[in-house]
Formats: sequence, C-alpha cells, structure tokens
Amino acid sequence: MAQFSICFVEAWRPRETWIKLNIDDRKAYVDRLMGYVQSVLDDTIEVVTWSLDDLDVNLSSDMTHFAVYKITSMGSLDALKNAIDESGWYDYFDQVEYAGHLNGPPNILQQLINLE
Repeated sequence: MAQFSICFVEAWRPRETWIKLNIDDRKAYVDRLMGYVQSVLDDTIEVVTWSLDDLDVNLSSDMTHFAVYKITSMGSLDALKNAIDESGWYDYFDQVEYAGHLNGPPNILQQLINLE
C-alpha cells in the first residue's frame, strides 16, 4: 500500500473560453482531459474528491469547483500537474492550487505559534 505524504488541492472556475464552447466541444475536451489524467493516476495518487463548491459556507471564494488528492511524492505531484497543463486545462479554467505535507492540527498550530 502506498505511503501518502502530500496533500494537493486545486480550485477552479470556468473561463469565458469554456463558456463559449458548445456541448460537443466540451465533451471532446473532457475525453482528451481524461486521457491525460488517467495516464498519471496510479497507486501513487489518490483522488479524494472532485467537487462542486455548492454548500453555503461563510468564507467561500469565487472558485466553483475543487479537487483534493493524496500523493506519495513530488515526482507524482509533478506528473499530475504536467498532465493537467498539457491537457490545455488553463486555457479553459482559472485555477488556484495548494500543496503541502500531510499533517495534523497540533503541528500546524505550533508552527503558527512559532512564526517570527
């Protein structure tokens, strides 16, 4: 079983270039996208979720969708990010990303306490 050490989160919203595509072009792009994504998904990357940001929370951003992954290494993270880039994703979606080592509240809170 893989030892996951990295959490990768991406949040995105459609750009006007996506909105202007007709349904057939969107489907064709998604088919190509899945080829890129499937090429790197293996036991080193666990998809935790792909979700619509549809629950009412107070501090939501203007991103409409998000994904969370658990990943074993920087090499696997780089492979995923390269596949996303090569698929043309950023032509159609604005995106922000977060990545860090899997951790827990005590360690992160202690890091915040120790900030200088």
